[in-house]
Parts: sequence; structure tokens; C-alpha cells
Amino acid sequence: MSFTDIGEITRRYAGDDNERPKKLSKHSQALELFYHGYSNLAVAVKLGLTAAETMDEQKQYRILIRADKFCKVYDALKGEISSFVTLYHKIKDEGLTIEQVIEAAKYARDLQVIKDVQDAAWNGLQILKEESETTDYPIRARRRIRRRIPEKGKYDVFE
Repeated sequence: MSFTDIGEITRRYAGDDNERPKKLSKHSQALELFYHGYSNLAVAVKLGLTAAETMDEQKQYRILIRADKFCKVYDALKGEISSFVTLYHKIKDEGLTIEQVIEAAKYARDLQVIKDVQDAAWNGLQILKEESETTDYPIRARRRIRRRIPEKGKYDVFE
């Protein structure tokens, strides 16, 4: 039996249920300060922590309050938070939903292929148009070709 145990028993027997205030660890003090809304700087100054220690304590606090998803995203961004925030604001400004952004991301890879195919088709049509004007096509055939070849900007949805 330790002196702590003996002291506890004698205090109970004497009717003194007031326990001595326990000194909290710096970790516990930091969590409590974050809980009460203190900033990182205030916690660092009050507890004498370094920036890294303060950030670690705040990260642990966020995990404890069920914000660990944010921590995982923040860690995955590795210093690119401003790009992420810019993207977020652009999505909100455009009024896009998450579903629309996911759908757009699926097609983003295919966009250059579609553009290349469209350019190749346009070039082929231009060659046919030039050949029809330089050869002795009958006048009716030339008119049919001209009607079928659209103007370049009319159907060009990618520019």
C-alpha cells in the first residue's frame, strides 16, 4: 500500500471528500484549451509548446472531436491547401454539385481525345471541300457538299 492510498483512506475517514486537484499534463491542458476555443498561438504561449508540438496537440484534439476526416484530407493535401480552397470556391461559384464535379472528372480525361477527333474530322471536311472546288464536279454535287459542311464555329463546342 502506498502513501497515496493511505492518504486517500484517511481523508475519506475524516470526511474530507475533496480530492486534491491533480496537475494535468500539458497534453490534457492543451486539449482543454482547444475545447474552450483557444487559438494555436494562445495554446503554444500558455503552455510553452513549440509550433510542431502545438499542431500535434491540435490534430489530436480534432481527431478526438470526430474531425479525423478533415485531418486525413489536410494531411493528404501536404501544403496544397490553397489550391484545394480555390477549387472549392470555383465549384461553389459555378453552382456545381458534388455529383456534377465527379461526372466532369470522369469525362476530363476523354476531353482531349474528343477534341483531337473533332479537329481531324474538321480537317478532313476542309480537304473534301477544297477538292470539290478544284475538280470538275458537277454543280449539283458541289452544292450538296457545301450544304453538308458546317461553318467551323457553328458546331465547335470545345472552344
